[in-house]
Amino acid sequence: DVVYYGDDAGAVHGIEVATGLQVFSKTFEAGIKIRTYPITLYYPSTPDAYIGNDNGKVYKFNINNSAAAATLLADLGANVSIRSISYSITLDKLMVASSDGRFIFVDP
Repeated sequence: DVVYYGDDAGAVHGIEVATGLQVFSKTFEAGIKIRTYPITLYYPSTPDAYIGNDNGKVYKFNINNSAAAATLLADLGANVSIRSISYSITLDKLMVASSDGRFIFVDP
């Protein structure tokens, strides 16, 4: 099992629970804080996770390959911070809340 977290430098890191070793690190936008907890929707065929940053962007990335390019899923604007991301099983959508009060649905 791996726990993922974002940092103030714009990167996401993964720490293996059993060993405490860092097993993943990926920078999205250098210097742009990542305040959301990464959400992981893990299926063997699609090992994807999602994060939002303080530049209003929501990204999808592969947790098995930090070198793989991330995909930009939404851009709410430079003066907006993504505050939370969750997943609706019923709708099969990501639910994204932002600092300017918006709540949007995004295809994973």
